[in-house]
Amino acid sequence: MVITPACHAGGRGFESRPPRKIPDMDLNGDTVKEIVMELPEYVLAAYEAAKSRKAQECIIYDVSETSGYTDYVMIAHGNSTRQAVSISDEIQRALVDMKIKPIGSEGRNNGDWILTDFGNLVVHIMLSESRLYYQLDSIWRDNPSFGDEISE
Repeated sequence: MVITPACHAGGRGFESRPPRKIPDMDLNGDTVKEIVMELPEYVLAAYEAAKSRKAQECIIYDVSETSGYTDYVMIAHGNSTRQAVSISDEIQRALVDMKIKPIGSEGRNNGDWILTDFGNLVVHIMLSESRLYYQLDSIWRDNPSFGDEISE
């Protein structure tokens, strides 16, 4: 499920898509309402940074209601280790410019799965083969999300 953000820092670099309607459970019966996910500016900056380096299938999951360690998880992949490192570096550069420093980062030397923890945002940049193998998207797919459509 992909949901359009309500506010995205002036619309720089985002596709214009209408909000998707998703079922909302109601005691009065089956109703449907429009839900729009609001994303913090730093999360959108990370998304833009990843897309600027041609990240593939970049998606952000809002896990604030289901996770005890972070509010947002971003997953994207690159086609080579060099591209994965470049994507990760660009995200880190964009967030450090916003005075948001990473708590930790793993996997940069190997490049097939780079995890960077910014506290309220955890970023996974993987090679496409690693993403298919580990299936991280399946863990959070029931949470609200924003970004590219994921090919199954």
